[in-house]
Amino acid sequence: MTNLNARAWISLAVLALVMGLLVFVPAGTIHYWQAWVYLSIFFGASALSASARLSCGAREVPGHVHQVEVVRTDAPKKNREVDHALPVR
Repeated sequence: MTNLNARAWISLAVLALVMGLLVFVPAGTIHYWQAWVYLSIFFGASALSASARLSCGAREVPGHVHQVEVVRTDAPKKNREVDHALPVR
C-alpha cells in the first residue's frame, strides 16, 4: 500500500509542476496572483482528497461504487410459436 501512496503523491506533485508551467510560462511571470490562488485551491483540495482516500483504503471510500453483475431469473421466455407464426418475406 505504501507504493500506492508514494505513486499518488508523486503524481500529484508532477501534476502541480505541469499545471504551474502551463499557467506561468504563457503569462511570462510568476507574479500572477490569480494563478497562485487557483493552483493553491486546486492542489489544496486535491491533497485533502488524496489523503482521505489513501488513509482509509480503497474498500472504504465513501461513495465508492462496486460493480455488481445482475442476473435476471424472471426474464420472460421467448414464445417460439408466435415467432414462427409471423410471415417470412
